Amino acid sequence: MIRRLTVLALALVLCLAGVTRPAVAAPILDQQFAPADVNFWAIIGELTRAQTFTVGIAGRLAAIDVLLDTTDATAFDRQFQIIPTDASGVPVYGTAPLASFTVSVPGNPGGGALGFYGADLTSFNLMVNPGDVLAIVDVGGAAPDNGHWWVGRFTDPPTYGGGMFYTTVYKNGVPGTTFVGLDAPGLPHDLGFRTWVDDPTPDPPAVPEPATLVLFGVGLAGIRLVRRR
Repeated sequence: MIRRLTVLALALVLCLAGVTRPAVAAPILDQQFAPADVNFWAIIGELTRAQTFTVGIAGRLAAIDVLLDTTDATAFDRQFQIIPTDASGVPVYGTAPLASFTVSVPGNPGGGALGFYGADLTSFNLMVNPGDVLAIVDVGGAAPDNGHWWVGRFTDPPTYGGGMFYTTVYKNGVPGTTFVGLDAPGLPHDLGFRTWVDDPTPDPPAVPEPATLVLFGVGLAGIRLVRRR
């Protein structure tokens, strides 16, 4: 009987010896522009829109949120990207995306809703460093999607200083393929967004749980008893 209990205790120790309380790294809000008074609406439609931002925390880009107004809109999924910028901080149109993700927005027919909608980016393992300038991009669609708006505010008073709003423009009725920055009095300056970075703090050493320590002690005592008998 004692031998059987000892074997059982050892089996439990082997199963639970690796069970620890892992430290979960929580994403940290890095950059954001959340205007208190929204006074600019960029239609989510054919043109490609971009909002640049400057990374402030080293780590992995964990999530992106965009501030959308879905007044009188039906539910929709919209493709967004994260792309690099050139030396002057201008997003480069057509650049291979560092991350491509879908933002799902619920329908609000007749009600409308202003809020942040986003996506988890951890699967892309996109490492960032302070000073990196990246762009959040709405890649544009085949036709205007009335009722869906990426919102922000005009330049007065000054707004987010780590980036600005860019858009393509129509040329002879066709969407262009270069970004134009709008950063002047009376022109829209920033679109609402938030970026999240994984906590760069190393996880503390794993500490065995009390149950594991108790079982380990029982197993050692059982081994000693069997040897003595």
